[in-house]
Amino acid sequence: MKSAKPTLENKIDKLTKLVETIAEDVVGIDARMEKGFGAVAEDVARIDARMDGLATKDQVYALQTQVNSIEQQLRDTKTEVRLGKLEEKVFGSPRR
Repeated sequence: MKSAKPTLENKIDKLTKLVETIAEDVVGIDARMEKGFGAVAEDVARIDARMDGLATKDQVYALQTQVNSIEQQLRDTKTEVRLGKLEEKVFGSPRR
């Protein structure tokens, strides 16, 4: 049997089909990338919208300072109450 040698036309046809296949794949990749980037953009927009309602770092620090002050006042008040009860118990009435 005679083996068929590839002719120049056969090689050109194969290369043409290969290039067409690659071009279709590139178009498919482009579409997926656009879809992916669109999803990322939507995620960023959603996160940005949620962050608008959140406190800033300075606001959180100011709130923590206020909470610390209130806690200290509560401790002082509790100490005064306990001291008043002790004075009443020892001396019969608070000395203040």
